[in-house]
Amino acid sequence: MKTNAQGEFDLTAKWSKPGHYLVNVSDGKHSAHFTVVVQPNSTNSGALSSPEQTSSTTQIVHSNTNIQTQTFNNSIQATDAIQQMIPNYGHLQNPLVNLGYGIKSQFIGGAGNYVYLWNEGQWTIQGQFLSTNQNGKKIMQSIAEYLHSHMMPIPEKIGAILVSDNSNQYHPSDSTLKTTIVWQKGNKIYSFKYVGDPVSALRIVVHAY
Repeated sequence: MKTNAQGEFDLTAKWSKPGHYLVNVSDGKHSAHFTVVVQPNSTNSGALSSPEQTSSTTQIVHSNTNIQTQTFNNSIQATDAIQQMIPNYGHLQNPLVNLGYGIKSQFIGGAGNYVYLWNEGQWTIQGQFLSTNQNGKKIMQSIAEYLHSHMMPIPEKIGAILVSDNSNQYHPSDSTLKTTIVWQKGNKIYSFKYVGDPVSALRIVVHAY
């Protein structure tokens, strides 16, 4: 499979019946892995899962970073797909937390977890951590520091950086951070998922664009 100068390739496929399919593709040097959802009312076309929306048969994958592109019928569907990923906490009146670099974040504490949440331009940045993880603020400060001096891709209407903590509450040292970076341009959404240091995830996306 050949890629273009940007490390992208087009994948078009036909499926015999609806269902979930695991697709692995490689050009010999790079590989990408993603799930295809075939809807019952689709015309034998594949669509990237999560979120499940009607989309075109062509998926563009940046093979060097596993940045995936999903095409929707229109920009409204693409925007809605990202909005569904961002929890709605309603109107917050909690005191803001100063993370430095001009960033003041909402702080939401709940049963067993806590959240940092702020906006920069069209980007929403959120970090959700278990209460047993005492490093949440430090992690979000590192994100604020990186964004202060580096430019993320510019979404047309909406983008999100979502950090989740999958710590084992009985073994906090087993902490695992997962970062999802997703943004919208027209009827397309671009997404990248990373396990490990969130700043490393940001750095990969910034260097890819």
